[in-house]
Amino acid sequence: MGKVTRKSLFALAVIVCAGTAVNAAVTAQWLLDEGGSGGGDTAYDSAGYGNNMVIETGSTAGQWLYENSQYGTGFSFNGTQRFEAVRSAGGFPFDFSGDFSISADIHTSSGGIIFATSAADSWAYNGKRFEILGGKVYFQSYGRGALSGTTNIQGALHNVMVTYDSSESLLSLYVDGELDASGTLTLYSDSYNAYLGGLESDGELLAPLSGILSNVQISDVVLPEPATVILFGFGALSLFKKRK
Repeated sequence: MGKVTRKSLFALAVIVCAGTAVNAAVTAQWLLDEGGSGGGDTAYDSAGYGNNMVIETGSTAGQWLYENSQYGTGFSFNGTQRFEAVRSAGGFPFDFSGDFSISADIHTSSGGIIFATSAADSWAYNGKRFEILGGKVYFQSYGRGALSGTTNIQGALHNVMVTYDSSESLLSLYVDGELDASGTLTLYSDSYNAYLGGLESDGELLAPLSGILSNVQISDVVLPEPATVILFGFGALSLFKKRK
């Protein structure tokens, strides 16, 4: 058998999963690539729903990464910033009681919140947090429970993802396309705004992110493993390496 390349694996993924991917709606996407156009205080929603993230604490000065940087484009959080998207700004419901998938590319040395929904000034009941805690991927909902991954991802660039199957209350965590942990957890809807980089409690940032974040994507389905390659990048190619 000839050598299987990344390109051929991706082509296979496109053929096999095209039908699935078409039906998987990306409801929000923050590429965090604004550095190439001068930066600013807004992370724009590339999904087209208008859920732009605006810097709410901290400064963006000097934190946007450019194409020729070591990590490509992205935003380098230093533990002082959080971006906010107001729920009513667009068509994305920010509910998370139904099926969903959240993915991001991250390089961190100390962790923190990637994406969260909560009250503006406190960690609130039924709020959701997708984060890196203790070096591992972590998801929690206040008053509902939590799930921790097992793989230490600190110190290198990784693709991380959480999926939720509401029909089975099944929460799953992935690192670079590989299942890292799964468990049952019943999530309920909330009406909070959404955040990147941290939450606020008593006037201070709670679990602020320190590290480089890019390409945060949210879909309203539980993505099948092959579809992860198409929608969430090459981090999931390892899923195809297992299939012969």
